[in-house]
Amino acid sequence: MKAASLYRLQGQFENAARQTEQLRENEKMAGVTEQRRKTELSAARNDHRASLKAVTKLDGLLQHLTKRTARRSLALAELSEEDERSPLRLPTER
Repeated sequence: MKAASLYRLQGQFENAARQTEQLRENEKMAGVTEQRRKTELSAARNDHRASLKAVTKLDGLLQHLTKRTARRSLALAELSEEDERSPLRLPTER
């Protein structure tokens, strides 16, 4: 084998070794990025869960207030009807 062929093969080997090292480094960085993304996803899921819990609580409070307001409106309507039906009183009678 000629020296030129050996140098060419050595150069190809060194290029392949550099590419392999670069691929290993890329794989390592991809693993780090993947782990960071998993951590971010977990935090986002926790935030989402807390938001859903808060929305559910607010929905319950809104339903409660809506029912309470409806009862108050009904009571006010009944009072208004009673006032309309009752005979007018003089200010001194009250």
